Amino acid sequence: MSKVITTITYAVKPEARAAYEKHIAQLKSLLTAAGKDYTIFEVEGKKNHFLEMFVTATEADYEALEDSMTPEMEALISQIGTLVDKGGMKYSTYIEKF
Repeated sequence: MSKVITTITYAVKPEARAAYEKHIAQLKSLLTAAGKDYTIFEVEGKKNHFLEMFVTATEADYEALEDSMTPEMEALISQIGTLVDKGGMKYSTYIEKF
């Protein structure tokens, strides 16, 4: 059973930061209440650059992550996507091997 870390990195449009903070706080609250291991980081020295991190206990939990999102979570994720700059979101997945 391997842990899986999924990261999403992006930059938020400067004029959209207040809306981003509101939506991401709501999303974190919902995910935490649903028992998800989810954290948001701001890149030091790069204002408005963020990294979201999900940690799942197993690969099966990782595979089920997207299916476990509620309509409210999906709506917030969609709204957050509109606040990201033209560089878009970059996804990475890391699987524990040793």
